[in-house]
Amino acid sequence: MSDDRYEGDDWRAERVKDIQKTCDKFLAQTNFLVSATDDGDSKSAVKILITGAASNQKNIFLLHSIAEGQMLGPTQNVILICYGDQKASIILQEMVNELKDCFLPLLADVLVTTDEKEAFTGIKIALLLDSVANDERSSLGKYQDTFRMMKEYGHSFNYTGSNVKILVISEPVLINALILRRHCQAVPPKNIASLSLTPLNVTKYQLFYDSSSFKVAKKMDAQPDRIKNLIMWGDDPHTFTYDLSRSTFKEGSEWKHLPTVLANEHWVKNYLPELVKERIQKLASRTESSLIVLSRAVCEQVYSWWFGLPNNDIKRMGVESDGSYGITKGLYADFPVTINSNGEYNIVRDIEITPTHQLKIQAINERLLDYVHSIQDWPMFQQNQLLA
Repeated sequence: MSDDRYEGDDWRAERVKDIQKTCDKFLAQTNFLVSATDDGDSKSAVKILITGAASNQKNIFLLHSIAEGQMLGPTQNVILICYGDQKASIILQEMVNELKDCFLPLLADVLVTTDEKEAFTGIKIALLLDSVANDERSSLGKYQDTFRMMKEYGHSFNYTGSNVKILVISEPVLINALILRRHCQAVPPKNIASLSLTPLNVTKYQLFYDSSSFKVAKKMDAQPDRIKNLIMWGDDPHTFTYDLSRSTFKEGSEWKHLPTVLANEHWVKNYLPELVKERIQKLASRTESSLIVLSRAVCEQVYSWWFGLPNNDIKRMGVESDGSYGITKGLYADFPVTINSNGEYNIVRDIEITPTHQLKIQAINERLLDYVHSIQDWPMFQQNQLLA
């Protein structure tokens, strides 16, 4: 049977359109694809901005994890917005094509853009992944390009408004979070946080926290999810110490104070740091493993920040200091925090600090101040003091 639509010079284009409509209808019926223009839940999809994803093609692990629901849960549709320059957009488009090939049900849409306004408008979550290649400059000098990007992003968030959660992942995370905070007038300070466990290398040392919980659980012959509220002080693998004063352990159906169950302070002080350090050295040499762990850490951090933590549970988070524990007010540092159901965090202020822990905290503060003072006079920061 002939069809008038397929006559003339444009018949091939019309035929392709019909085939595409048939495919889209089939995919929608089988729930393999959720279109951003469909009716229903996709209209409430959360827009997530990712900057710097092209800096490492293996960041596809993170994008895939978000689209699978590991960040906002198994029922929340998401729209991913990948932002970068023209060169980055070529790499990003390949990553996007790979995501589309997976037909992920929660992925309402994914967009690659070089347009600042398009990228930053209407987003609810921003993940800043930008990184620079290692070079021969000083430890902070090599990050000049990243610092400049943080300053520019601070102005870009004027398109976003105040209702956005920004997680800084690009190294050096605590310094980048501080720079962003000082140049970002539209977003409240409490909506800017970092993933860090150290000022200069989040990718490697984020592994410490997860590995520490795992080692404690193994010592207790239990699953890691039975250990909660493990607190770490220090910002370097050689100086980390562990505080179990708030830690709990689930024995049967009952949560118990971990120190009373473990009752082995010598193991915590001496063997736990060495066990974790050994594990990290092995993982850090395997880039792919580190990126998978980092992807999980980012998703878990945002999930906790978005939905809150139950029962006043504690987690470690890079946030702006209010002066607690002797950390200079205004610096970004890692603190134990609780997060309520509205996604608002509060620093836990009543933890009893031992002399050993206080020395670690003092060293952190001095190191962070040294970093800030060493870049404060750079031309890019002369109009905005990093610390008041």
